[in-house]
Amino acid sequence: MERLKRVRQMGFTLVELMIVIAIIAILAAVAIPQYNAYMRKAKAKDLIGVARNCAMEAVMQCKIDNSTNVTWTNLESCNVVNGTVGKYLTNVSVGHPSSGNCANIVNGEVNATGTVDGETYRAVCKIASDYSISCVGVTK
Repeated sequence: MERLKRVRQMGFTLVELMIVIAIIAILAAVAIPQYNAYMRKAKAKDLIGVARNCAMEAVMQCKIDNSTNVTWTNLESCNVVNGTVGKYLTNVSVGHPSSGNCANIVNGEVNATGTVDGETYRAVCKIASDYSISCVGVTK
């Protein structure tokens, strides 16, 4: 009689497959909320443009005539109140230094706040003494 050789079957056991599925589930549980937060922050990047445009318009007015008074409400790019900017930003508003002569805006901040998917974000642009503008990224 011929001896039957036993051939071991190849493949994964049920326990091994369950461990892999559990690892994937844990990774997804961490990655999906981080991805959603990243997407909201990316959508809020338009706030930097809003704050920068407002600051640039004030600086431009001061560069033309340094003795002029800056009235923020007269600046077109600074008059975004509870408006919508782009596809995603709502309730957008712009904050700025007090109105007055150009010396008042130096070392001042222009900030823009807005809402994306129920979360409020803020971007800040600073006006330096040489009228250069530097903006900080979007924060919650």
